[in-house]
Formats: sequence, C-alpha cells, structure tokens
Amino acid sequence: MSGIRGAGFPRLYQPRAPSRFDWTPLLSAARTEGCPEVERAVAELVARGGFADAREGLWVLAEASEVVGVGALVLEPCPDLWGAGRIGLFYLVPKWRGKGHAGRLLRRMLRHAKGRFRRVTAVAEGAFAGFLEHHGFVPFSHPCVSHFRPVGRWR
Repeated sequence: MSGIRGAGFPRLYQPRAPSRFDWTPLLSAARTEGCPEVERAVAELVARGGFADAREGLWVLAEASEVVGVGALVLEPCPDLWGAGRIGLFYLVPKWRGKGHAGRLLRRMLRHAKGRFRRVTAVAEGAFAGFLEHHGFVPFSHPCVSHFRPVGRWR
C-alpha cells in the first residue's frame, strides 16, 4: 500500500493464518445487523485455516489486529459456470462504510482474480447488488448467481 495513512485507517491484508486476527468487532456488527451467514463463513474459514486451492483468497481490513472488513473469493460451486470465482464473503463493519474501504477491498479481490478466473460471480441483492453494479458487475439471470463480471475488464 502506498501513500500516507493516518491513525484510524484500516490496513488491507491477505492473511495466511486468519486466526491471528480479532474477529470480535466484525462478528458483533454482523450479529447486530442480522447477518448470521457472515459468522458462519468466518467460523469456517478460521477453522479451515485458509483455502486448499491457490486461486481462492481471503482479504481482511484491520485496524490494529481488529477485523473491520472481510472479503473471500472462492471457486464457483455451480458446474454451469466453470472457470469462475465467486465472492463467497464480503462484509464491512457499518462504521467503516462510505469511506472507500469496500471499493478498495473489492478492487484487490478482482486483481487477484485476474489470470486465475474467467469471471467473478456473486449472489447479491439490495445495497450490495447496487455496490457491485457500480463496480462493473452486471445482473445475470442464472439459478446459481445474480451478478457477474468478466475478469480483466476495468473501469
């Protein structure tokens, strides 16, 4: 990362050991917002200790060691979409939203996908769908996913 960062600016990591971070702030915020899938996904990632396939990845936005944002890119499980990666987890603590951190996290995930996947897919609705569309994803009428973006197409 380049540039001068002031206090209170979360750093972006691609950790090899997700368990080294304090997930409490993120999990607490997800519970408060009624997002139990975030807690399940984080618990699974920490228990697994990472990913078996090198194309997959986890990114963490952390202030000190406290996680305030997370994104995971996984192999697309739908056999119809061979060669795709899926945004398997994407969450930012509300206090950190609207400051460009989610876009920074997504751009990093898309850079990782280049050369590894033909496209990136997502299952999204509401504000998250709008966020993805703002970043070049298009709605996709498919039973497994709601949005996709070819890898390598930059705005």
